Amino acid sequence: MQTSTEKRTDLQLRHSIDQYIEQIKNVFKTSMYNTGTWDEDAVNQFCNSVRVSKRGELLAISNIKKKVHSYIAIKNIGEHQKGSIFSAGWFGKPALAYPIGNVISGNYSN
Repeated sequence: MQTSTEKRTDLQLRHSIDQYIEQIKNVFKTSMYNTGTWDEDAVNQFCNSVRVSKRGELLAISNIKKKVHSYIAIKNIGEHQKGSIFSAGWFGKPALAYPIGNVISGNYSN
């Protein structure tokens, strides 16, 4: 019988994505604070709405309104390494030609 840890097959990627999501939330909080439009309800709603969903070979990072923030490769795709981050392009499709970082290496900025 497998333990719950064994079932979570890629702990490194999962941990890296968790850190990336925390970074997204912190950037949103900082931008709200710095613009002088701090709204505790809006901040909490945004932070609680961030979701991860699988879309083929990618994971989509989105909010409750289905607005995609970015995509993350769950395995190597062409010349792009596992963990590569892609921005959302036209109509929410991933911009696979231009990775904007990698969650595993921690090489990203929002």
